[in-house]
Amino acid sequence: MPELLRGSSKPATLWLGVERFRRKVLSIREDSRTHLITVSVAIEIWKYVTGKWTLPLVAANVAMNMAFVGFVVALLRTQQVVNPAYVSALEAQVGESLPAAAAGLVLVLVVVGIAVWDSVDGVLKYLRGRRAQRPGILSER
Repeated sequence: MPELLRGSSKPATLWLGVERFRRKVLSIREDSRTHLITVSVAIEIWKYVTGKWTLPLVAANVAMNMAFVGFVVALLRTQQVVNPAYVSALEAQVGESLPAAAAGLVLVLVVVGIAVWDSVDGVLKYLRGRRAQRPGILSER
């Protein structure tokens, strides 16, 4: 039994409330991660089965990329990507403060860049596929 639970009931109630909150937040985060992975796999299967980019597939891909960026930004905002205790220990060893905000910004820019790249690539593949289907227009090689 944790030391906090011994004594008055007020600290125990507070501790149990915090634990319930953590379980709910962690389960929501776990569900979100599971949903993102499931949707991502479904999109990849959809691409494989159809063999070409369709407008609904492009829309699903763009929506998935936006959801992933939102998930990563939410994780960074709540400091759930890197443990703050690890950062503190690393700062103590290095002897100077680490620019955590700059590192987070770089990570967000990289994730946004990859998501935009993937989305634009899907749109371009869809447009090339439509252009190749039109009669009288030479297909790109």
